[in-house]
Amino acid sequence: AKTTLAQALIVRHILDYAVPATPQQRRDLLTRVNVAAPKADRELVTQREAFAQQRDLLINAPSRLDSLPQKMIDLTARLTPAEQTLARLSSQFAETALVSVSDNIDEARQRLAFAEQNIDTGRDLVSRPAGSQGGLVDAIHAAEASLGQARTLLDAVDSAATDINRAVAGLPAVIADIQNGISQAGAQLAQGNVA
Repeated sequence: AKTTLAQALIVRHILDYAVPATPQQRRDLLTRVNVAAPKADRELVTQREAFAQQRDLLINAPSRLDSLPQKMIDLTARLTPAEQTLARLSSQFAETALVSVSDNIDEARQRLAFAEQNIDTGRDLVSRPAGSQGGLVDAIHAAEASLGQARTLLDAVDSAATDINRAVAGLPAVIADIQNGISQAGAQLAQGNVA
């Protein structure tokens, strides 16, 4: 916004002191000023909301950080049951059916470790004076995102059996549809209706 306004001021200075040669040049310069000011205003409005969110996060940082360890505990408690679920699924389904969730538990552990690291960083930063808390917002966002990703990974393990069974149940319809398509293509070939 500062750059846009600075450019508008330069143009305005040209209009005031370096009188343009033709009315068309003057009109073009005025148009640039008229376009620049609303553009700067839109940029400021956009940034105002983001700034307000950042300010609120800084104000509420201690309570946000205090809520994260309980989420970590809840997700950590889900690791062992998820391992048991994955072991049970491995005895029921082929390895290829589980490839989308086979690494989820290890990845969830990594996300939880990353979240814990960011929670610790956030706690360290929140205890500092207001002017030296740089990185606090990033630490909280990183911790929250990591916890969300860990939850998604564990949810996928929990729902894997349902997802696989749904896919298996729908397989006959997919096979029939493919066979129907092949039959129709064969009939068109036999009739010579191929474009």
